[in-house]
Amino acid sequence: MLKPASVKMLCLVVAGAAAVFGPVARVHGQTVAYVSNPTAGTLSTVTLAGLTQGTSTPLTASTAPKSTLLVRAINKLLVAVPASNSVKVLDPSSLAVSATISVGAGPHSIAASPNGAYAYVTNNAAGTVSVIDTTANVLAATVTVGTAPRGLAVSRDGLRVYVANYGSNTVSVISTATNTVTNTISLGVTGPIDLLASSDGSYLYVATDTSKTMAVVTLSFNQVLQSVTLPAAAAAIATEPKSAGIFVATTDGAVQRIDVSSLTISATLSGLGTPSAIGFSADSQTGYVLDSTSGKITSFTPATMNSVNSGVLAAGLGSISLADVIVEPGFWYNAVESGRGYSFEQRGRNLFIAYYVYDDSGAANWFVTSCALSGTSCTGAMSAFKGGVTLTSLTNNIAANGSGGNATLTFPTPTSATLAWPAGTINLQRYAFAANTVMGGTAGTPENGWWWDPNYSGSGFFIEVQRNATSVNSMYLSGYMYRADGTPIWYVSNL
Repeated sequence: MLKPASVKMLCLVVAGAAAVFGPVARVHGQTVAYVSNPTAGTLSTVTLAGLTQGTSTPLTASTAPKSTLLVRAINKLLVAVPASNSVKVLDPSSLAVSATISVGAGPHSIAASPNGAYAYVTNNAAGTVSVIDTTANVLAATVTVGTAPRGLAVSRDGLRVYVANYGSNTVSVISTATNTVTNTISLGVTGPIDLLASSDGSYLYVATDTSKTMAVVTLSFNQVLQSVTLPAAAAAIATEPKSAGIFVATTDGAVQRIDVSSLTISATLSGLGTPSAIGFSADSQTGYVLDSTSGKITSFTPATMNSVNSGVLAAGLGSISLADVIVEPGFWYNAVESGRGYSFEQRGRNLFIAYYVYDDSGAANWFVTSCALSGTSCTGAMSAFKGGVTLTSLTNNIAANGSGGNATLTFPTPTSATLAWPAGTINLQRYAFAANTVMGGTAGTPENGWWWDPNYSGSGFFIEVQRNATSVNSMYLSGYMYRADGTPIWYVSNL
């Protein structure tokens, strides 16, 4: 039987960010996309199950909404508005505008840091990038880049922002620590409109319209390694984590799947009109392409490159923003049960959970569950282990040690849950280290979530950084390992 104790367990969040031309959003329990229409001056939700339009907010044609971005870590929707040289901040559920932030001339694309602390906006007419503090909703800095910047991407570690300069045929590399350009990469091709960074930080993939190529940049030497010829001008670029593929929407009404290993086009999906945006669901099972001319949205299967469904919204569509938010990963707890806690991290549709609890003798104990989300619920065994590394020894004789029973977690919102397990059914919520803290630290802080050394399977650490209103970071670390007798034990530290 599991029981509480008398010391409050501290708990975490992992912040995510969506890509500029393919960010997918989940209004909890219902998968939706946010679609801008510069012609009509509206921002609308689209129910992805049936590809039908839902809520729409009139920003009026004169404001011409451009790119949209859902910042998952802070639950805000950002919309670039070129006509007023501003970025509007909206509530993702109601689409109500809560703030308007002045940026440079001609805001074009938006990306966010992994922890959601900052958003970066390319200003096409000004040749600058605006840095927005997403907590205070204020302009934090302006960085001068190349001519006519279009697409941009943030590195996975949040240390760099890469900007495609359409007019100067270069990529600017911005340090997020200093908000300065540290390098400028000449592409040798013309018309870079969009780009993405590989998850390991080794390469950039830059889509061009004039040269009709995808340039592959090695970041070890900051130079073009190879270019892939496209059948037509590129309109957008995206990737999904479960395939070794990059997907480029081209103006001949197609999406090209490019194999990362061979850097060749491996499959093509045609008949898509004039594609302006492409993105993927978080489980990587479905891609979405927006046709700006007809207003059609088409879903397809990335693995087979077959279309699945389509729906017609309205002509003149601009961008689509998607981000699958089921669970805010991090430290969770029950406010009336001091002494035990839970660490969640979601990757795609998979959830990994650790339970920091006690056995009947009062000794610290822990279990883990790995399960696939079905809708907003997840069920799996609470696995136990023994014999791993200790605080003073790296000897690793890890072995399975049965199960503490099954656990079912249901998430009515991304920050609340019910847990049904052998000890009964309890309510859980995300844990804030202190009042008025923000989940995620400033640029350059560690990525929140699970950390481990693959040489020592069976033990690991969970890290969370939160910051206060003056951007002072606090980090909590939990470690799950073993005693000298092989039984599991957990530790926590405030760094």
